[in-house]
Amino acid sequence: MSLTSTKKEERTTSLSLKKKLESVEFVLLLCLWEHILRPLHDVSKTLQNPHTNLHSACRNLKNAKEIIENLRNNYDDILSECKYLCVKWGISINFHVRHFDEVDGDRRLSVFDENFRVKIVLPVIDIVLFQLNLRFEGLRKVTENFYFLFPTSLNALSDNELALASMDLMKLEIKNKNQTHPT
Repeated sequence: MSLTSTKKEERTTSLSLKKKLESVEFVLLLCLWEHILRPLHDVSKTLQNPHTNLHSACRNLKNAKEIIENLRNNYDDILSECKYLCVKWGISINFHVRHFDEVDGDRRLSVFDENFRVKIVLPVIDIVLFQLNLRFEGLRKVTENFYFLFPTSLNALSDNELALASMDLMKLEIKNKNQTHPT
């Protein structure tokens, strides 16, 4: 649009968007979201498979959450990937520092990089994990409470283990009823 549009406002807007897209911050966010969405894509495919069971879906979800939790400790790897892509695509690897008087020139990049991690990357990871826990709490509870009813468990557990698991489920039901309808 910046090359073909005859309207000055469209050209200006498109150049502004291009500048934002060609920034290390944008590429870093792309890398972060790729690392978040890849394991969630695998979970999504599992949940869409008509032959999947709750146990495998819950296990895949747990694995995805662990991968996303580990992103908190793998920020340097994501940053390295971002810088590699920036160099490959001809994008400056310097963060856009807005406050030049905060620190001396040698530390400015590392301070802004750390601020970006603390103020943007970590909250994104925390929100994703919170939402996954919130949205799939029911699946986790069903999987934990009814694990013994899965065909593999029915075959593997002894009669005593099945009886104990059934009693635990009955106790849980009684506890839930008492919490819902106190006397």
